[in-house]
Amino acid sequence: MAPRLPDHPAWTGRFTALCLILALPLSLLGSVGSALTAVWTNVNPGGGGAFTCAAAGPTGTIVIGSDIAGAYRSTDRGTTWTNIGYLNGGLRQSYVSAIAFDPAAAGILYLAGEGGLYRSADGGG
Repeated sequence: MAPRLPDHPAWTGRFTALCLILALPLSLLGSVGSALTAVWTNVNPGGGGAFTCAAAGPTGTIVIGSDIAGAYRSTDRGTTWTNIGYLNGGLRQSYVSAIAFDPAAAGILYLAGEGGLYRSADGGG
């Protein structure tokens, strides 16, 4: 059974005011929504397949893992990407399922996937 509002005039007036207060910001989202969607830029490294994981290091390095190309690294906050995994980095298998930076040493990077766990002492360089 659904809850029922009390029939008291003060309660129904407060409920109406609350609905109006909540509806006003929602009505403004229509004009703001299109501006918010314009901030996304495609920075796809173009390797194909699906991206499976991502990690960002404290120095601004970003590493993403993929299912068919290993991993890609960006040292300029996503402007350019370099394949550091299967093709150029020595991974035995291409699928990367997890990435982590060492919290105590920014240059140490870990990749995990079908071929095991890999460690790089130079951030994947």
